[in-house]
Amino acid sequence: MLWGPPPMLLFLTSATLLLETDGLNVVGYVPEYRFPMMDWDAAMRQTTHLVLLSLQPTADGGIAGLDTLRNVLNPNSRLSSVLKSLKSSESSAHVMVGVGGIGRSEAFAEVTASKKLRKRLAKVLASVLHEFPVLMGVDFEWEVPEDAEQWRNLGRLAKDVRAAAGTRGGKEAVLTMTYHPLSKAVSVFGSLRAKSSDKSFVELFDMCHAMTYSLVDNTGRHSTHKMDIDTIDEWKSAGLPMSRLTLGVPLFGIQPQVSDSGSPPTVKTYNEIIENEPALLQNPQTDTTKDGIFFVNKAQVATKIKMASDAGLAGIMVWELGQDLSTTERMLSHIWRSAQGKSSRLASWFRFSFSEDIFFACATAILGGYYTVLVLYRAVRPPAWTAALPARSKKANNFGAPNGAPAAEADKVSVSSDQAAAACNSNE
Repeated sequence: MLWGPPPMLLFLTSATLLLETDGLNVVGYVPEYRFPMMDWDAAMRQTTHLVLLSLQPTADGGIAGLDTLRNVLNPNSRLSSVLKSLKSSESSAHVMVGVGGIGRSEAFAEVTASKKLRKRLAKVLASVLHEFPVLMGVDFEWEVPEDAEQWRNLGRLAKDVRAAAGTRGGKEAVLTMTYHPLSKAVSVFGSLRAKSSDKSFVELFDMCHAMTYSLVDNTGRHSTHKMDIDTIDEWKSAGLPMSRLTLGVPLFGIQPQVSDSGSPPTVKTYNEIIENEPALLQNPQTDTTKDGIFFVNKAQVATKIKMASDAGLAGIMVWELGQDLSTTERMLSHIWRSAQGKSSRLASWFRFSFSEDIFFACATAILGGYYTVLVLYRAVRPPAWTAALPARSKKANNFGAPNGAPAAEADKVSVSSDQAAAACNSNE
């Protein structure tokens, strides 16, 4: 007997369930100098949180860089056009605004140490969220708190911003922050708790982004597998919730320094690396260019994402999207598919990348092949073969009824053994 549609559909449904559906967060940064050339459509569709890094706290509790933010979010901007084009049913990122960063964090310590200035900064940031309803929250990138009191003040600022921003649609503002792992920062802020609510420092933020790409080992390589393991272990050993941690993923390469020459290392974006050596796209296992630039390749990115998923992390953070390719071969697309569970459990069984697209292509081929065979099978059979099937038996039999069932029930579900034999013989 041919495999009928119900079993076939059951197979396809079961196989579909093997595709992971619960994905990780993908947080992508876009610094202001990338705004003019950014592919906003890809950025919005292939991240869960998009951070526009453009604001800088000032010594009086205000902010600088607001004009840049207003330009990128004005109604006629390319980003605004993308936001308008995305339907509510489509997946798109939560847009956030970033505050601070390297060279923009000087005022953090002074402002957060003063209750008056801190609350003023909180109100200013809340007003920015109210001015631009598309902004869902604030990312704090303080480079870097130097002691426990400064970390505590950052927590106080986050609390003040959350209170000043209030809720929209019943939801509070999303607040995140960055830190340097394996720098003793975790041992400092990991033990901090609010005196009034006993809430921990980490609980004040929705996600804490580990900038693992800022670390370099003794061979000059950055963002290695061991660094990821050590970062997760450090967080876990501090007893912090794994669901608040993200792993940093770099879209840049560094040329390892073999000696302490005092000169800065050569850094290239992923886009520059692939432009110089397009063949690297065909060899996703290679992580070093011909001129010695080490970068995180697709295989290593997949490993990072699997590690984050297995450890129960919130997701991954990508620095930064403007360093990526502008084609469909962009690393972000690979990151998004992997992080959102487009790789299935079948991949782990068969040890190959089994994406959602591949799965449905295979499923379509199987289903199409099945119905093709079914049509051909029925086409070559004599039309009269179904007539040889007997009518339902009017007398009880001893093979069709369940154990203990009355003989009358057997008449409803089966044919007699003689009739079954006759049907089979008629098809020979």
